Amino acid sequence: MLVLVRGKSQVVIVEIGGLKMELTVLDVRGDKVKLGFKAPAEFAIDRKELADRIKKENVSASKLTPDDLKDLKSATSL
Repeated sequence: MLVLVRGKSQVVIVEIGGLKMELTVLDVRGDKVKLGFKAPAEFAIDRKELADRIKKENVSASKLTPDDLKDLKSATSL
């Protein structure tokens, strides 16, 4: 893990596969840091707890069977 110390208004640049993202420290108050991200749409930027929840839901959805989908279709039919 790379650890950097940055102050308010300072920027870190991350480049992956030719795509560049700028991370700016917008504000620091106590133990809270407000970050700003400037990146192309190809970068997925999420809070870790949100990314973990999405991954868990995707794994759960991948376990659906064709019968589950039939039940869903009949439940949503008008």
